Amino acid sequence: MIIRRILLSTLLSVVVSVTTLLADTITVAHQIDYFPYCRVEADGMSHGILIDWWELWASKVDKHILFRAGTMQECVQWVSNGEADAIAGLLIDPTQLDTLLFGDYIMRVTTALFLRDDLDPKTVYKIGEPLGVLTSGISRKFITERYADLQFKEYPTTKALMDDLNTRSIAGFFYEEPYTSLEFKESPLPEGYHKYLDIRSEPIRPAVKAGNVELLTLLQLGMAKITLEELEHIAEKHDLVPTQDKLPMNLIGALFLILLASGLLFYWRLQIVKKRLAPIAVKQRNWQVIIDKGESDRIEFKSSLRWDFREEKANKVLEDVIVKTISAFLNTEGGMLFIGVDDDGNILGLQNDYQVMQKGNADGFMLVMTNLINKHFGKNAHRLIHSNVVTINNKQVCIVEMGKSEQPVFLKKGEKENFYIRASAASLPLGLSEATEYIRSHWSKN
Repeated sequence: MIIRRILLSTLLSVVVSVTTLLADTITVAHQIDYFPYCRVEADGMSHGILIDWWELWASKVDKHILFRAGTMQECVQWVSNGEADAIAGLLIDPTQLDTLLFGDYIMRVTTALFLRDDLDPKTVYKIGEPLGVLTSGISRKFITERYADLQFKEYPTTKALMDDLNTRSIAGFFYEEPYTSLEFKESPLPEGYHKYLDIRSEPIRPAVKAGNVELLTLLQLGMAKITLEELEHIAEKHDLVPTQDKLPMNLIGALFLILLASGLLFYWRLQIVKKRLAPIAVKQRNWQVIIDKGESDRIEFKSSLRWDFREEKANKVLEDVIVKTISAFLNTEGGMLFIGVDDDGNILGLQNDYQVMQKGNADGFMLVMTNLINKHFGKNAHRLIHSNVVTINNKQVCIVEMGKSEQPVFLKKGEKENFYIRASAASLPLGLSEATEYIRSHWSKN
């Protein structure tokens, strides 16, 4: 009892000291036009999902919020030089980890590519026309760097993008939509367009200046006080009916709102239960530390994607091993696959794979990975599978991060379907009766 009182007293003193040290007014920077998350409307006021979330948070910690709108580059600069205290929301960029400290995530978004209905190329590199991207979009930098060989048309405002979508004068566009792991009836897409590819799923997080632990701690304390009902109220506020009174935009904008708001509502319902408390900061992962721990049920190493080190030549059969490993992670609890690392944790790099690919660099490698995932798991699987090429000890390695699938994943080979799971740090096949029992017990927990 005495120990509990001491701990409670210590916690209360931390809360009081953090609240006291910070100013009554906190300046939050946000993108000037990033519909529907944050924007400045004709009345000069800030509006959007993230804006409502910050105002709710401020009410929990007895603070006043002063919003300041600008480009993403300006927002980062303002926080770095002390002109703003926090950024309303952005995705983690490893290049910013020296200047920013990221908090627990507010919501998760999926970056997707939508194409005009008359287009369905085998790969994105066969589109041959410019693709729209919002200048203020939080995935703009990632998209333009990852698909550097594509043609882009940048839109300074959401309205400018919507105008071109309305006339279908743009081949396609990139957009971030709220991610949800629950199953929904398909929401209508902009007329004349279809979803072509889910690229990645990432969380939007608040960020403060590196070293500002006081504000980051206060952020977490305020987040813990927010209730499910309050989050639902924000979602309902943005779940607008497409009428002229509530939506002074064209029909495309209305359809986007329905898609975005409905996903947000159910995602928040799920996450408020599962992720009430989380680490107060997210730092760049030390990949070498993870590798040094060795393989496990959640970690797997593969030397290459195509290069056979024993035969010293390309061997596309090795791709089947990668696919088998991914399916096993999806069927279990998710995990991480390192390509370019041998069984002993030695970093080999991807150079041998590069030399046997048509486009011998990281972009070419990612294109092969994307096509491989599309072929065996479908384009929608990218919301659960996130691949990226990083540099570790001056060598490039592909890291594939996977979540748990909402349904069983089978791999078809000829007339046979195989089912794999992770166990004993390996990808193991299950027979028919074993798979049936595993599926019954594993997915009945959801």
